[in-house]
Amino acid sequence: DVPVATDWISRLSQQWALQIDLLGGHVEVINGRLAGRLQAGVRFQGERLSPARLQGLLAQLGITAEILDSAPLLREAV
Repeated sequence: DVPVATDWISRLSQQWALQIDLLGGHVEVINGRLAGRLQAGVRFQGERLSPARLQGLLAQLGITAEILDSAPLLREAV
């Protein structure tokens, strides 16, 4: 087990030009250890990373990730 890096959002955002939006989550104690789930949206501002590459980067920072939807691009109305 790798402890989760507390600055994982800023690390990935700066290194890979990503915008990471936190959509929801929760934390609980299981057998005396903190555990939680987080749903995040990732927007690519530079090079688009493959789902496998993104999962690998998250794993290095102590996060086990599951890709829910890798197809649509998020577009914002201004």
